[in-house]
Amino acid sequence: MSSNSLENKTNRDERISFRAKLRFEADRSGIVIVGETTNVSMSGAFLESSQPLTGLNVGDEGVVFVETNEDGETFQLSFHCVISRIKPNEGVAFDFESEEEDDDDDYYEDDDE
Repeated sequence: MSSNSLENKTNRDERISFRAKLRFEADRSGIVIVGETTNVSMSGAFLESSQPLTGLNVGDEGVVFVETNEDGETFQLSFHCVISRIKPNEGVAFDFESEEEDDDDDYYEDDDE
């Protein structure tokens, strides 16, 4: 890994304080986990939840929905994600990008090609 790649990875993993409601919906099983986060990074988030995590596995794919409120308005964003860590009775960690994106230097193509 080049020093530039390591620097980009480190910057992407820097945590920033951000409180929001989260909802994860697993693609295959349809399991839904609801909770909140107190911080995020460009590469992922941890959904804090006391819900049972039975049926979820590291590597499961799904969509995480982020909901936050500002000035009386509710905003919702969604991201495709992969479960990277499961902590029973605490929650689930997600990566927002897949390994294919990490390996593909041409992920964003120029319109001129």
